[in-house]
Amino acid sequence: MKRRSRELVIFSMSALDLFASALGAFILVTIVLLPYYLKHDDVVRDNNRMRQQISEMEKTAEKTANELAKAKEEIQKLKDDAKNAGSLTEKLKQAQKRAAEAEKKAAAAKSSAAKSENALKKAESEIKRRVKFALLGLATNAQKFVIVMDMSGSMKQFRNITLQTMQKVLEPMSEKEKVGIIGFHAPGTQVFYTIQLPRWPGPGAIAPMSGPNKSIALSFVRDMMRRVDGGTPTMDGLLAALQYDVDAIILMSDGQPTVPNRNWRRVIQTITQRNRGQKEIHTVAIGNFYERPTFVTFLSQLARANRGKFTGVALP
Repeated sequence: MKRRSRELVIFSMSALDLFASALGAFILVTIVLLPYYLKHDDVVRDNNRMRQQISEMEKTAEKTANELAKAKEEIQKLKDDAKNAGSLTEKLKQAQKRAAEAEKKAAAAKSSAAKSENALKKAESEIKRRVKFALLGLATNAQKFVIVMDMSGSMKQFRNITLQTMQKVLEPMSEKEKVGIIGFHAPGTQVFYTIQLPRWPGPGAIAPMSGPNKSIALSFVRDMMRRVDGGTPTMDGLLAALQYDVDAIILMSDGQPTVPNRNWRRVIQTITQRNRGQKEIHTVAIGNFYERPTFVTFLSQLARANRGKFTGVALP
């Protein structure tokens, strides 16, 4: 009986030790770790806040990275623009250089043009000085004329064109120019004929080409063309013209001389000797002259020998 009681006491002491150990551990845990357990919610909140801040910082970092990338792009663009600007500046310098060279050339061309213009004005002035005007394309500086007109029978078919030609001769003239008119023909036959030399305004006389005098002169020519007849005494008409105090003679005819001397070379020789280069003698072929080369030769050589020009007026 006594042994059982002793064993019980031993067991009870062991249990008590165990309980005391457990209690001590509990107290230790409570004292050491309880504060941490009490702060658990704060730590969780702090962690959540930190995670949120980290998330915001990551977003900010991402945004900053994007902005940095854009800034780098802009910097690169500015660099490219700077390069292009440098290239444009060089091109601008080259363009300015070319413009300066072009301006120099333009100035030189302008100067040359001015010189040419002055030369042209001088030339035109000289031409005007030397050539008063052109009659049927016959350039002359003469102011006093005698017009010697063929009235032979063959001129009948050329009445209208002769009047038109006379109008063209008188049209550019003014009162400064003076004109006399001599007609020549030889009515009759080859053996018996009379040389007639009708004149306006009178033998040896010339009249200023005012408007009224032009009309009178044309009326005189129109009347002469109504009386065309007979042979062609060209020599007599020209010899009469040489007696006038004029600068130029204009011979208008449709054919070679027929009376009193058919030798046209002799006519040229005689008239040229009598003239002695004092008067211009211009010649105008009327009608179908292109069909008669000998006639053209006569008029062209007569003009050339006496400082004149030859021209022709054909039927339309």
